[in-house]
Amino acid sequence: MEEILEQAARLGRSLRDHESFRVLRAAEQAVLDAPESRNLADALGRVQGERREAAEAGRPPDPALDGRIEKLAAASAADPLLRDLWRAQQEFQALVNRVSATMLAELAPPASPPTAPRAPA
Repeated sequence: MEEILEQAARLGRSLRDHESFRVLRAAEQAVLDAPESRNLADALGRVQGERREAAEAGRPPDPALDGRIEKLAAASAADPLLRDLWRAQQEFQALVNRVSATMLAELAPPASPPTAPRAPA
């Protein structure tokens, strides 16, 4: 078990050292350093949370809330720092997905060799 955890830690360090992770962290920091971008992202997250809570509570969609979400989403899409962050998140997630798929492929049972047909009795 310990060896597997050590390998997982090495994998985590490798992901942390990968260029796509460095780009992601830089994009996150750029948004944090820009109050307008940060406030826009926070506002969008809040209204999306409100929509999610309403849906979980079984309340019908609120057209006014949906309108706010659309406006904030459009403003977010126009913000270059948030676009860069979204792109960096997508690229890093693609890397994590490839790593996960590789590990899952290793868990698959080996292909069985074909069996010879049996002669009729």
